[in-house]
Amino acid sequence: MPVYVLDPTIYAAILVGGRSFRQATNFLRSAIKSKNIKTLTLDITFREVCNAIWFNAIVLRRIDSDRALLLATYVGKLIRNSTDEVVPLETIVREAMDTSIRLEIPFSRAAYVALALKTGAELVTCNKRFEEELREKGFDKVRRLK
Repeated sequence: MPVYVLDPTIYAAILVGGRSFRQATNFLRSAIKSKNIKTLTLDITFREVCNAIWFNAIVLRRIDSDRALLLATYVGKLIRNSTDEVVPLETIVREAMDTSIRLEIPFSRAAYVALALKTGAELVTCNKRFEEELREKGFDKVRRLK
């Protein structure tokens, strides 16, 4: 059974929109329908997706504050209803720090890589630079939704 670790960009693309909206939506829909696919994410994903909503509202001015507040109410529902398991960060914090130090990437990103490594999963992201950075550092079990 394929196992995928979903980073926050998947959920943010669905809620906020943008270039990867269709690909992220299609990926999650097919994962939900399939009984042969398992999806994982970390509990910090809730915070990271809310940060993406804030960034789109305040920094990019792509959405207004009322829409940002509305989207924030959907974060939990989207993640819980489309993901098989939300893993507590505390269960992999040492592995995440080791990955962060070894790959020289920020801890918040390394945590998803560490979860993928621990579970043998493929990491799924919408972030092109993150995918490229991981491949340059020798981590090939990453897929970017284009």
